[in-house]
Amino acid sequence: TRLSATWSPLVLGAGVALGCLPWAVGLTLGSLAPLGNRIPSAGLRVSLIRDGLQVAKQLRFLLEQVFLLIQWSLVTITMFALISLQYWLLAGAVAGGIRWDEAWIALGVSTLVAVASLLPLGLGVLDGTLAAVLARLGSTLAQGSIVAVSVRATVTLPLLLASKLVGFWSARL
Repeated sequence: TRLSATWSPLVLGAGVALGCLPWAVGLTLGSLAPLGNRIPSAGLRVSLIRDGLQVAKQLRFLLEQVFLLIQWSLVTITMFALISLQYWLLAGAVAGGIRWDEAWIALGVSTLVAVASLLPLGLGVLDGTLAAVLARLGSTLAQGSIVAVSVRATVTLPLLLASKLVGFWSARL
C-alpha cells in the first residue's frame, strides 16, 4: 500500500522537528555551561557532567555561527536530496515508481535504522530496511532488494574506492 498523501506532510514535519532538536538542545545546554565551572570536583559523575557541559558550550559556539550553519544545512539537504533522487529514479526503473516524498521517507527510515545499528556504513541493515520500506510502499521485496543493492553499488563502493585513493595519496605526502 502506498503512503497516504495526508501522512507525507506529517512525516516531513516530524523530520524537520527532529532536525531542529539537536540545534535547540545544543543552544540550551550551551547556556548552562558556565554552571559547570561552579560545580566542585568530587567524583567521576561530576567530572562527566562538567565535561559534558564544556562540550555543549563548544557546540553552542558552532551553532551560533549562523552563516556556517546555513551553509552546512544547505550542503546536507542537497546531499540528501540527491540520494532520495537516486532512490526515486531506481525505484521508478525497477519497481514502477514511488513518489518523491516516499523516496525521502525510504531514505530517512533506512538511514536511521542503519545508524542505530552501529554497524560500519550500516552494512546489511540499510539494505534490508530499504527493501522492506520499498515493499511497504508498493514494490515487491525482490524489487526493493534490487534497488537496495544498486544503491549500495553506486554509493558505497565509489566512496570506499575514493577513501582508499585518498589514503594512498596522503601516505605519499
